[in-house]
Amino acid sequence: MPSDLETLIREVLTEQAERAPHRTAVLAGMRWGTRRPYRRLAMVAAGVAVVLAAIGIPVGLHLTSHPQQPAIPPSPVLAARPADIPIPYRVTWVPAGYVASMRAGSPPTVPTGMLLQYWEPRGDDRATTDPSSSSPYIDFRYSRLASNAGLGQAQGAQDVSVNGATGKLTHDTSSRANDGKALDKAYLWWEPSTGIALSVTVVNVPDPIDVAIRVARSVVSGGVGIPQALTFGDLPANYYVDYLQINGTSPTDFTVTRIALEHGSGLSHYTATWSTSEPSLTHQTAVTVRGKPGWFGQLPLEPTEWGVAVKLDAGHWLAVWSQPPDGSPVATPAAVVPIANGMSIYPDGSLDWLGH
Repeated sequence: MPSDLETLIREVLTEQAERAPHRTAVLAGMRWGTRRPYRRLAMVAAGVAVVLAAIGIPVGLHLTSHPQQPAIPPSPVLAARPADIPIPYRVTWVPAGYVASMRAGSPPTVPTGMLLQYWEPRGDDRATTDPSSSSPYIDFRYSRLASNAGLGQAQGAQDVSVNGATGKLTHDTSSRANDGKALDKAYLWWEPSTGIALSVTVVNVPDPIDVAIRVARSVVSGGVGIPQALTFGDLPANYYVDYLQINGTSPTDFTVTRIALEHGSGLSHYTATWSTSEPSLTHQTAVTVRGKPGWFGQLPLEPTEWGVAVKLDAGHWLAVWSQPPDGSPVATPAAVVPIANGMSIYPDGSLDWLGH
């Protein structure tokens, strides 16, 4: 069964393949397993109907046959980070007690990329704990559409006026979370202009319909951004930098995740995280990463995903792992250590919005 991490990556790729940015499945949970017991790797589907055949690769294959990598000087931290990925619209009202816990999406170079924001009760971070739980949240999304076909998927929904546009509102109480609890979900979708879709999803918040309408009507243009605090350096040919996610409870408790995808390969990717939570790998072996002692191993519960992790300083870790093309051998230290050495981290990126 896929982990929440794998589920998210698969959904991101499916979104692009199907050109369906109006989907309402939750994008969340992109992270490493962690040694903190309350942040263990959750087994979730997150509403994604994507089933892949299991690849029978023996765990630990060739782990001991690779010599320790030589020390490679880390890439310098640049003085100025890349420009934020813009979210052209912003929410100006959420219920009292709800604070920002995530911003995520694809850069403008991905024409149909989705951009999203989460608000949760203070101290909650479902992307780190369990994105399939019944914990309450508010989700706002922006996407570009090739047509207005998305409205047709809300047949039977209630018409709602949203700042001069006609929105489609649905209310669902029939679904249940992985913890068995009911989900009280309101979903409101509208087009502020041709080719642009906005949506608000409210789950297990008191009066979800009223909250969804009020959040939607509070949306104004002139948006916010996703700080590019982490990005890839040199990548193998045919890979490109795509999805960025920042989630957490405060500027001192966060995870920044970045994905690089291979053109036309389905699920092949490199994923990197810069986090205040210690990553965990199974079947570890020592390697040198960015001139520091690190380890190489398997992503928990994912037999084809192998990577490296290193402690950068007293409170931050970097991890990079790879999902090779279908049928390829699992990644080796020689494949992922250079990627980790080339990562650029921008600690000056503003995370002050987390928890506010």
